[in-house]
Amino acid sequence: MFRRTSHIRMCAHGHICQDFPTGTCDVTCRGYNDEILSMNHSQTLCNFTSDMWNDGDFKTLKDCLQDMDLLKFLPLDNNLNWGWKITVDGYFLPDYPENLKQKRPNIPILLDLVQLQPNISDIIVNIYASHYRNDSDHLYWLKSVVDAFTGAAFTAFTARDVDFYLESNNTNVYLYEYTWQTRLGYSLYPGGWDPTFHGQESFYIWLSTELWNTTTLNFTVTPTDYELIDIFGEAWSNFVKFGNPSPDGKWRPTINKDIKEYYEIGVTQGMRHGYRLVDQW
Repeated sequence: MFRRTSHIRMCAHGHICQDFPTGTCDVTCRGYNDEILSMNHSQTLCNFTSDMWNDGDFKTLKDCLQDMDLLKFLPLDNNLNWGWKITVDGYFLPDYPENLKQKRPNIPILLDLVQLQPNISDIIVNIYASHYRNDSDHLYWLKSVVDAFTGAAFTAFTARDVDFYLESNNTNVYLYEYTWQTRLGYSLYPGGWDPTFHGQESFYIWLSTELWNTTTLNFTVTPTDYELIDIFGEAWSNFVKFGNPSPDGKWRPTINKDIKEYYEIGVTQGMRHGYRLVDQW
């Protein structure tokens, strides 16, 4: 997987990446899922059999797909939740991230994730959950799964990417965590639980007219929501202009892989230590 969601590239000046990490998965992570999908799609679209695939002569397949209407093949991916794994092919991706890190320019970098990503997954949660918890405590186990999923699918990769930058002596890496449980775009969770959710911080950056008008009419906007508009707007503007989200020094760069300094943006703001360290074991 590679980065997605709210990429803002500012030429050689800086790079903002929000809410999705760089994954360093290879075939050991995804298995041969993509190859099987490719074979099946080739059979469906071009009658390109598995024997033809194994023979390794793809000219017939290329000729079939070259000018095909995308509306014919896109529906085949409707149930593909995770997308296709990017392949190290020497064209789009010339090498693995752990090797490419040595070639990346030391431009200012701004990375973030929200505190929790509430999606249900069957990921093992041994290091997050007590072995002695009552099996009927469903909310506890839901929180544990969400916490594990957040680390496994998001924050662990972001933290690894921070390490890559620091190993290349980049002194302008700014990491933050969004922690405010807003009612904007709110979903009702059980037991009074109020997690942050995927992409939530974008509400304060892009200011969707539909979202804000609806929530304002429903009286769900709070003073903290308005405060965060100013915080995000000022930090992003400063980063674009100066390569530093906080020229006054309140938000300092991450300089230590073990301490993982980061800036919290929520009901309170400030520098913190220990960015999701358990996710990096």
